[in-house]
Amino acid sequence: MPWLRHLPANVRNIRFLLEGKAKTHAIYDRIVEACGQRLKEKQKVFKELQEQKRLQRQLEKEQRRQSKEADPGQEQIEADEDDEESDEEDTYEPECILEHFLTVRDTDSQLYCDDQLRHLLADLFGAGVDTSLATLRWFLLYLAREQRCQRRLHELLLPLGPSPTLEELEPLAYLRACISETMRIRSVVPLGIPHGCKENFVVGDYFIKGGSMIVCSEWAIHMDPVAFPEPEEFRPERFLTPDGAYQAPPQFIPFSSGYRMCPGEEMARMILTLFTGRILRRFHVELPPGTEVDMAGESGITLTPTPHRLRFTKLPAVEMRHAPDRAVVQD
Repeated sequence: MPWLRHLPANVRNIRFLLEGKAKTHAIYDRIVEACGQRLKEKQKVFKELQEQKRLQRQLEKEQRRQSKEADPGQEQIEADEDDEESDEEDTYEPECILEHFLTVRDTDSQLYCDDQLRHLLADLFGAGVDTSLATLRWFLLYLAREQRCQRRLHELLLPLGPSPTLEELEPLAYLRACISETMRIRSVVPLGIPHGCKENFVVGDYFIKGGSMIVCSEWAIHMDPVAFPEPEEFRPERFLTPDGAYQAPPQFIPFSSGYRMCPGEEMARMILTLFTGRILRRFHVELPPGTEVDMAGESGITLTPTPHRLRFTKLPAVEMRHAPDRAVVQD
């Protein structure tokens, strides 16, 4: 209710959020400025290259003309190109979403203005980094408990270099399956991001009025025993086909779904793949002896693990042998 914002406790919370928003927007402005400068340099280099190509085409055309004059009987293999080529073909193609936005930015537009750009960056970096960090913490905690899964990952990662690239890690279906199972079993945004409906519609026996806020319980979907049998069990194999390829069921929606799904999905996926792959390529992770961790987590803006300790042992100091589940043979 609107009047709640005037309560002293809520006033402090709102002030904290607004001050944090101003600070992050200042960071985003510096990112935009740096990207804008690099974009201008790229466009300048691109324009110079295009001018060189244009001069080269003119030179080749002149050479063909002189050759034809010297030998009038020579057939012309293909028609000469027009002197004036389309400007659209000589336009610099942006390389990322920020460059795309900067090329069409319009201070008078409600869609491509600075405020929308800041909110876009907040979605990509703010929401994406926070949720990715929470997922990474859950991933390491579960892999510390599930030594069977960690051994299999080590077998896949150890043949790679000490700092595997994204191109080397992305083909590892089991690594992606472990990340997906982490996002399923502990949805870091349990209720997802609120959506809204534009018009009246009916779902089953329920009438939804246009303009209503709709909250999708990702937690309930991801923990549905019909879609995911024994949902509290950590089983990456849920996301693998019989031949070992990665496959996500339609009930897996960690980034929501539809036209308004999270725009930071691709960046979050790359961050998680790189961090998890490189960490487990270099370290073995385990819980200290006698440690018990509350796996329910702490629910705030995101669902995060409760404070805990993990032991990281640099590989190959730990030799992963065929040992009982959750057992490690350490030299």
